[in-house]
Amino acid sequence: MRAYVIFYVGSITDPAALERYKRAALPTLREAGGKVTIAYGRHEVLEGAPLAGIVMVEFPTYEAARAWYHSDAYRAASALRKAAATAHAVLVEGLS
Repeated sequence: MRAYVIFYVGSITDPAALERYKRAALPTLREAGGKVTIAYGRHEVLEGAPLAGIVMVEFPTYEAARAWYHSDAYRAASALRKAAATAHAVLVEGLS
């Protein structure tokens, strides 16, 4: 069953560092079978605090998504993101 990692980006404090994060994270996604399906597209917050953007990554399974997020390769990239932006990350299993 497919799974998704969704990043709710609250604010971006260092756009250049966020670009470095994207370049570092994309190869780790491909290697783990992940595919970006949403990335900072047009959005409207209907409830809650304003967001700078939303990113959603699709994985073939919940286990694959979890393994990617906790991998050494992504951990190194995520340090760049955490220094560049505030975000919430959520792992959710899709419908069958």
